[in-house]
Amino acid sequence: MPTPTAETTETQSELKLLRELFADKLWAGVKAIFFITLKAAPVWLIPLVTARVIDLANQPEPDITKLIIYIIIGIGLFLQNIPAAVYFTKNLILLTRGIGRDLRIKVCHQLQALSLHYHNRHSVGKVHSKAIRDIEIIEQLPRLALEQGFSFFLGVSLTAFIIYIRKPEALLFFIPAAAAGGVVSALFRRKMSDTVNDYRK
Repeated sequence: MPTPTAETTETQSELKLLRELFADKLWAGVKAIFFITLKAAPVWLIPLVTARVIDLANQPEPDITKLIIYIIIGIGLFLQNIPAAVYFTKNLILLTRGIGRDLRIKVCHQLQALSLHYHNRHSVGKVHSKAIRDIEIIEQLPRLALEQGFSFFLGVSLTAFIIYIRKPEALLFFIPAAAAGGVVSALFRRKMSDTVNDYRK
């Protein structure tokens, strides 16, 4: 069997730490995903509902029952947006603050376990400052993953679905455009990450 390298061992250790941090916060993460989906629903569904209302209104003999149903759906989408945003923020805070708390506890234990010789050779203030910055970055990972990553995935998926229902041939233009946007975004994020890492060093 091949011997695991130091890099592999470090990666496994980091993944284990992430699993430990997210283990007891999975339910908060699931609820945050559910509520961010509800929060974003009006952006994608209101135009569809409005289009259906306009189509019905332009008919010679519009179906009043369907018209009322679509209007009620539109109003309901608007009204649910406020509590959905509140509960999303609540669960996101529970998720990020919980991760930050657990990580700070682990860092404190690690610092206490270090030898006096290490503390004599390194500035305690510098070590603490770097640890705090790293923890703050990790705390923001769930927010970035949900508000940017998941929102982007949700938006692209729903847009592709709507295009497929309304005009399937338009997917030939939408898919390459979405892929190009994803590549540009990934390159931009990598450049920002490299800049931040250089600054921290």
